[in-house]
Amino acid sequence: MKDLRNRPVFICGYPKAGTTLLRNLLDSHPQLVVFPEETLFFRRFLRKADGLDSQSLLDLAEQEIVSIFGEDAEKPNNPYGDSHQGYGDISVERLKSRFSARIARDGLRHPGDVLSAVVLAFGDLVGYPPGQARWWVEKTPYNEQFTGQVLKWWPAARFIHIVREPCDNFASYQRKHRDWGAGFFSEHWNRSTTAGIQNIRQHGPKKYLMMPYEDLVQQPEEKLAEICAFLEIDDHPSLRQPTKRGQPWRGNSMFDDRFNAISAAAVGRWQTVLTPEEAAVIQLTTRKHRRALGYRQESPKTVRAWFISLYWRLHPVLYDLVKGPKKDW
Repeated sequence: MKDLRNRPVFICGYPKAGTTLLRNLLDSHPQLVVFPEETLFFRRFLRKADGLDSQSLLDLAEQEIVSIFGEDAEKPNNPYGDSHQGYGDISVERLKSRFSARIARDGLRHPGDVLSAVVLAFGDLVGYPPGQARWWVEKTPYNEQFTGQVLKWWPAARFIHIVREPCDNFASYQRKHRDWGAGFFSEHWNRSTTAGIQNIRQHGPKKYLMMPYEDLVQQPEEKLAEICAFLEIDDHPSLRQPTKRGQPWRGNSMFDDRFNAISAAAVGRWQTVLTPEEAAVIQLTTRKHRRALGYRQESPKTVRAWFISLYWRLHPVLYDLVKGPKKDW
């Protein structure tokens, strides 16, 4: 493409919903330049970038995004995720040099050009087939909250939102955030899913694709064909084998599952992991979206579960009344 920096694909969705799986299924496709780590660009970088001049913006990019490939990324408390792996020859210095060269050549029209320059600089170093790439791809949970800003910068952008049955999503995510209760989780899952549904209505199905995780892992051929049609890319054997920077990826399961291909093993796991009350609270609090998405599993409801669910369904309304609508959650 003549100007690849204007053609991003953002993978959206709630944490532990299957967004990493999707990114790594796309990873080795020759028509995609896929960045292998979360950048937190909209939720963290842009907050710090407010009011900075161009040089300070580039310095911040090196500190916040390019540094993903530094030695600190190998430490256990790495903020970019528990699935990080070493990149060998993709050092901070090499990526910084290539990033700076792209900015010098193409200019800086808006802060979003910082993100595209980093992603495409990584693609330069990895050696994607020249002339074939149609899109660059970035995955960070909650990208669905920033579609308006994305489309101002990149009108051609597209979005793929992975949504997962909320009980299964909670069963996985609570192992990472044990202080999150079922009600707190459900409120935030509702926010993410509401944003996705609103994005489809506002931007249309040609811009925004919402795909249940269960469909992706249980009907992979059908759903991979849908993704190829949505992105206007060729089918390719690499789509059946999740990789990370072209190397086999065995998963980032919170239950230590390891796999070499698309697996549906985690579907329905909540039934053996959650307590009856946790399942009831989640199903009650998220029931509107559950029904719309076709999730029909039911758990026995108790009076306590009803009251907990009622609180978390009212909580966003009460919060907005007291403090005003949230600008960034």
